Amino acid sequence: MKKQNSFTIQSKLTAVIWGLFFSLFFLNANAAQLGLADNPLFLTSSTTPISMLNISKDHQLYFKAFDDYSDLDNDGTPETSYKHSFDYYGYFDSYKCYTYNTTNQRFEPSSTNTNKYCTSSWSGNFLNWASMSRVDTIRKILYGGLRSTDTGNTTSNTSNTSPAVTSSATPIGTPVGPTAYVLTSTDSGTTNNGTRTTGPSNVLCSTLPYSTTESAKSLESGFSAAQSGTTIDGTPTDSTPTSSTPVITTTESPIGTTTKTTFTTSYTSTFDRTASTFKTTTQTTTYSNITRNSRTSGGSTDTRSDDYCSTYSTPVTKTYTNTYTSTTTTQYQSTTSSTTTSTSGPVEGLTVLERSYLPNDAHSFAKFYAGSDLTQLTPFSSTEVA
Repeated sequence: MKKQNSFTIQSKLTAVIWGLFFSLFFLNANAAQLGLADNPLFLTSSTTPISMLNISKDHQLYFKAFDDYSDLDNDGTPETSYKHSFDYYGYFDSYKCYTYNTTNQRFEPSSTNTNKYCTSSWSGNFLNWASMSRVDTIRKILYGGLRSTDTGNTTSNTSNTSPAVTSSATPIGTPVGPTAYVLTSTDSGTTNNGTRTTGPSNVLCSTLPYSTTESAKSLESGFSAAQSGTTIDGTPTDSTPTSSTPVITTTESPIGTTTKTTFTTSYTSTFDRTASTFKTTTQTTTYSNITRNSRTSGGSTDTRSDDYCSTYSTPVTKTYTNTYTSTTTTQYQSTTSSTTTSTSGPVEGLTVLERSYLPNDAHSFAKFYAGSDLTQLTPFSSTEVA
């Protein structure tokens, strides 16, 4: 009889377990398909959640966050002053160094570190210990701290084009020339050649010429050796500018992706460069210069018709230089290019956390530390700081 009752109880217990298993199975299956609202049911539109913390203006909230009698690291010994091995919570990053900006009147991060020590700057860990009040700690925990400035991240799109660079011109095609030498100019000069002689005397000055008639040109001399002349560039013709295939690179940072696009724009300038060479020949003529000597004027030149003159004749040789020019024209080409770089990416916003000002009826607090590592925690050069 007892054996039968035991079997009956065991059978019933097994049935209950299997029943619970199938009930939970079907319950989970139905729950997975059930869509529950994650917003308040009475709201008709999405609203940004906001919260307000109503805290009484108690003196205790403005006390220093890290007192001089608490065991912060649970080692059994109270921290009565700054303890470098402990990471103090606060507005400053314990592993950054800060400098004080006198213009903006705030501490600004200048570098990072791995041991919480700094050189000629403030340790963020030390600043947290020295400046944090209880209310600042509460504010940082709840909403990140009291923000006097909070611009948030923005997106920047910039484009910069480098100054255009033009390559040296290089010849293209086949030169045309050289052309035959052609007379392009004739220059002349005179040289007194010979001894002055006495001419007629007691002759009316008005009847005397100033010079004799220039003789016919002599035969041309042979060509001189060829010499390099001027080089003249014609007006260039520019091609239509073309751009290369853009090169796109991306850089990842904690605040987003920066995309940089670079391409080169170039065009060619084609022009004719004409180089010349020249040769010269010479021809000569002769004539005489007549100098009048007035007897009535005491030897000075005088053109009055009633004077009688004596004369002097000086032989002169006049030389003509003929220039013959030949040209060669060659087509040249240069390339002008510039590089454009466009950058699009996030710009980290500016957040300034402001320490709470002590109310008029609150007690201020002070911190004291004279450790041997004070010069590594502050910009001071001595541990003896007034």
